[in-house]
Amino acid sequence: MKIKKYIIAIVLIATMGVSTVCTINNAKIVDAKINTAVFPKKIRGTWYSGNGNKTVITPKKYISYDGGHKYVSYLHVRHNNSKMSNKTQNWIYFFDRGQVNGRRWITIKGWNAMMGFGTHYNVSKLNGHYVLTTAIGEPISGSSHSYKSLKLARQLKNQRYLGFKY
Repeated sequence: MKIKKYIIAIVLIATMGVSTVCTINNAKIVDAKINTAVFPKKIRGTWYSGNGNKTVITPKKYISYDGGHKYVSYLHVRHNNSKMSNKTQNWIYFFDRGQVNGRRWITIKGWNAMMGFGTHYNVSKLNGHYVLTTAIGEPISGSSHSYKSLKLARQLKNQRYLGFKY
């Protein structure tokens, strides 16, 4: 009996800072690596929310400006045996959340966070503009949007898009 060329399963395995997506197709395994040591290129840059807050995401840093204060978090690779300490209090890590409601998400968590779901992030091109969506919870909900310019963020601060839960 021939095995049809359908995807049988997708398995996410977190190893050594790289999430490996394995697709079993005709008994062959194909690896597509997602590097968790740097933020994905799509999410990097400066993003503005409708209330004037700014977020800057570089390959290894997450910087937020909120209420006149600057908060800096440093991206590190999380291993199963990673330890918590005062040194790691500004460290964060992320993992590929996969597809949810047709959109690909990553989840960022604090290094010392023992529980909780983290914050979920997605970048989509909506109405001709790149939009960074931030959401919380399980299932993903409480979406808010940020844009590449402050002017656009203020203009679209109450915008709701199809496919997001608010």
